[in-house]
Amino acid sequence: MASSWKRPRPSVSRRSKSKRRERRKRFLARRRVKLARRKSQSLIRRARRKRLPWWEQSKMEFDAIRNPLPPEYAGHFEIAAVGKSLVISGSVEVPHTRQVRRISLVFPGRPSKVRPVVMADGPSTNRHRFGNFRPSPLCIWYRRDPASLQWSLRDGLVGLIDLVRLHLAKEAYFRATGSWPGPEVHLAPALRAGPDTEAKTSGPSKPRKYDTLAEARSTKLRKKRAREKCWCGEGKYSKCHGAIDRDHEMMLLGLADD
Repeated sequence: MASSWKRPRPSVSRRSKSKRRERRKRFLARRRVKLARRKSQSLIRRARRKRLPWWEQSKMEFDAIRNPLPPEYAGHFEIAAVGKSLVISGSVEVPHTRQVRRISLVFPGRPSKVRPVVMADGPSTNRHRFGNFRPSPLCIWYRRDPASLQWSLRDGLVGLIDLVRLHLAKEAYFRATGSWPGPEVHLAPALRAGPDTEAKTSGPSKPRKYDTLAEARSTKLRKKRAREKCWCGEGKYSKCHGAIDRDHEMMLLGLADD
C-alpha cells in the first residue's frame, strides 16, 4: 500500500516572513552599493580638492588676506602665485629711518595653519634671521611668544606688514649699535665672533672636521637647505628655487631691483 504522507505546506505566516527576509536582504544589498558609490565619489572630490591651491580651497582666508589696504599701503603691493604659494610683494618705509625696503610675504599654506615666510631686500643681520633660503627669512616672532607678539589671520595683511616694518627697524638699530632693542628668547649664534675664531674645547684636542667656523657654518647651512622644503611648496629647496639663479629667484619673490 502506497504511503499517502505529504510534506505539509508552510503556513501563510511563515511564507510572509521568508518574503520579508528576502526583501530586506535586497534592500541592504542596494544600500551597501549606494553607500560605496557615495564614499568613492567623496574620495574623488577630496582628491581633486587637495590638488587645488590653498586660496581656492579656503576662499574665506584668501579674502581676509586680500582685504583693501589703507592709503599708506594701497598701490604699493602686488600679488602673484608661485607654485603652491601666494606671494605678496611691495615696498615699505622703515620707521625711524629714511630707508625704503622691498618685502615679500610668502604664504605656502593656509595662513591659519601655516606660518608665512617673510623676506626683504637690502642689508641683513645674523640675528633673528633664518638661513634655510638664500634671501634669509625674517624671524619676527617665536612660536612660544604670547599671542600679542605673534601675527594671526585676524590681524590681516596690515598687521603683518606693520610687524615686518618694526623688525626691519630693529635690524637697523642692531647694525648701528650692536644690541637688539627688544626681548630675545635665544642668544646670538656663537659664529658671530668671526670667521677665523676657533671653538673652545675642554680636555684633549680632537681632530677638527673643518678648518674654520665659517666653513663649518656654510656646510651646515648647505645641508639644512638640502632638507628644507621650498618656499613655493613644491619639493626640496635645493632642487627647486635653490637650484636656479639667485637673481631669478629674487625676481619671482618681487625683491629684484627695478
